[in-house]
Amino acid sequence: MKSKIFFLIVTVFAFSCSNESVDSSVAENNASDFFPNNANNYWKYVVDSNSEDLPDMNFAALDSVYVAESSDNSISLAANNDTSANGRMNMILTSGTLYKTDNTLALDGNIDLTENLADLGFADSFSLTGLTLYDLEASNESIMFTETGTFSNSIPIQDTEVPVDVNFEIQTKKLNFYDSKILNQINYSNVFEGELRISLEINATISLLGFPQTVAFLDSQDILYIRYYFAESIGMVNAEASQGFALSDELTTLLTLANIGLEIPSSINISSSEVLSDYALE
Repeated sequence: MKSKIFFLIVTVFAFSCSNESVDSSVAENNASDFFPNNANNYWKYVVDSNSEDLPDMNFAALDSVYVAESSDNSISLAANNDTSANGRMNMILTSGTLYKTDNTLALDGNIDLTENLADLGFADSFSLTGLTLYDLEASNESIMFTETGTFSNSIPIQDTEVPVDVNFEIQTKKLNFYDSKILNQINYSNVFEGELRISLEINATISLLGFPQTVAFLDSQDILYIRYYFAESIGMVNAEASQGFALSDELTTLLTLANIGLEIPSSINISSSEVLSDYALE
């Protein structure tokens, strides 16, 4: 995998809750259908993002997500007249193809670096294959999908390319299933609650006074965490995300002692939410 490190560190980000009045006239769907995929279906979300570290990530927006292509067991979604989604979970859902069975929804797609973070210099995408978003037969707190891996790369520190080794893990888990769940003041029936997390551990080899030294660049940490909810016969109704990173104390102490500056912040935190506000299903 050739994804660059800070794409992985900061590319991850998502969204939470708002108000919605559920239309009781919405057509009933198959009892096992938690993502209706008829051709004219659409969902609208209120998106809210907040960050004290990155002013550009403070915004409110709307997402209109709709079915672009559909077959019996696969769905391709698009957003905002075929432009980018604003919500992190919607970015993920519209990045590729969703595959359905009666009890599962999985994704072949990717996570891209948002334009707001491109000034950090990382523009590659992180591929996702067979990422299980829900499994109705899974037990609570069970892992639905795991992918781990390692790769090597380099990052610039004072015009020097510093080699790094990266360990990553991508995981989804079923958290709970509710017969009834109130989200954003709306009472939904039959709600699946899941989580998506991406964690990284990065070690760097830095040369000081001619001697190479391996230090922790990032201690093992979640750089993306999304908690999401799918309601029966509706689809995704809510997603809440936290995204960011913190450089290790070992690295910052060493660079301070050596009077070496970094052109990146020592930490970043972004919280965001996507809340279903309207939908139409056929």
